Amino acid sequence: MFIGEMGGRWWLPGQQEIVTGTLHSAWDESPVVTGTGLLEPATPENILPHFGGSFVRHPLVLGRTSDNKLVSLEGVHVSLRQVHFAAPGDASIELQAQRAYVGMHFGPEPPTFRGADVQVEFLIDFLGRDAIEEEWIFRDTRPIGMKLSASRDDETVIPFPGGTLTVGLDVSLAGDRWRERRIVRKARAVFRLDEPIAPDVWLSSYITPLASLMCLVTGEPSVMESVAFKGPSSAEPDLRVELLWRGEPPQPPRDHVLLPHEILFTAANPPIPLDQILGAWLRAWKELRPVLELYLATRRRHRLYEEHRLLNLTQALEAFHRIRVGGHPTDPQTHEDRVKRVLATLSAKDRKWAGLPLKKAANDFTLADRLNRLVAAHRWMLGDVVSENPRQFGDEVALTRNYHTHWDEVRGAGATTGVELWPMNERLTVLVEACLLTELGFPEGAVEESIRRASSSYRALKLNGY
Repeated sequence: MFIGEMGGRWWLPGQQEIVTGTLHSAWDESPVVTGTGLLEPATPENILPHFGGSFVRHPLVLGRTSDNKLVSLEGVHVSLRQVHFAAPGDASIELQAQRAYVGMHFGPEPPTFRGADVQVEFLIDFLGRDAIEEEWIFRDTRPIGMKLSASRDDETVIPFPGGTLTVGLDVSLAGDRWRERRIVRKARAVFRLDEPIAPDVWLSSYITPLASLMCLVTGEPSVMESVAFKGPSSAEPDLRVELLWRGEPPQPPRDHVLLPHEILFTAANPPIPLDQILGAWLRAWKELRPVLELYLATRRRHRLYEEHRLLNLTQALEAFHRIRVGGHPTDPQTHEDRVKRVLATLSAKDRKWAGLPLKKAANDFTLADRLNRLVAAHRWMLGDVVSENPRQFGDEVALTRNYHTHWDEVRGAGATTGVELWPMNERLTVLVEACLLTELGFPEGAVEESIRRASSSYRALKLNGY
């Protein structure tokens, strides 16, 4: 993503009034234009709304930078910093955009693109390529540095319904460990679709899922480092439009690759074909998005308190079981017949009081039931990750979740608190990973092998004696 400033001129679609100002782009800030002038005609009717305490909003503002690049600002909030009614054209103004697109002007209808060129954190590690040997640099006979330099154009093409994903283009490693104290490491992924789609669909359906897949396989938070959309349609010349947005900044560059035992699976050695994995993940992102977002929130750079981690993980697992298995342990017709028999034994007054709760709540899985059933689907976890008693883990987690939700000291007696929440959360994380790897289509043997070899949560439990 472009980080820095671009001077230019800015205006509303179909209008001539122009603001002269600078576009500022930073990782942890929305794109902002600070400038001089007004977007609307300088009349009291247009100026006064800026003083009402609420922002003036525009869905789209267009611009052209000083080096002749077209820019579209989307979802703009306008604030008037300073104005004198005698010279409104000299007003100081700020335009804060939800997103900025550098490379084209949008019209009334959202543009569509057939391709997206993406850089995602940890993508180069996911490729699983052979290590590049380091080279000592000598002056006469004295070593003065260590250099690592390579460029690869190897491609891994992963088809999926409706398109292809090509990863590994222009993989590059370069740097000087002694002098720069870092090694630059990059890899690209290019999506190509059969039918063009709008940028917001790109983000929600393809680009964010790719970053989230990297988060799953590495156990670490992953961010998009850059996104450029390509080609409005097959009939038009190729076009690159760079997206600027507010996001979490990537970590400082690492001077080492993630090793195989730190990644659940790689593109070089997947347990099942990559096209099956990618297709299953894109489907899961649509069907299980609440589950994935709850889980991924526990992997953010700013870690949650353990109490909040617990609530996220239990909610994610409960939602996963409800979506994939359902919410009724008893056949609905059988349950309805049972409720009728019970209600028939009550008085009319008690029947009215008990009817609705019996119909709704009495045929739902409890949280303990759901967790125990999920653990039962991964029986290798018993005695290794969780207790050998197949019901003990779910019961303990449900008691603890209910206590931290309702703070009922009486009903929460025996709930896990304090430092002991950490191992419980790591066990829940392992269970989420097992469920998601199964969702990708991994056979149970591959799920077990991947987690025992590479799960950071599993490794942390074992290193700490759990």
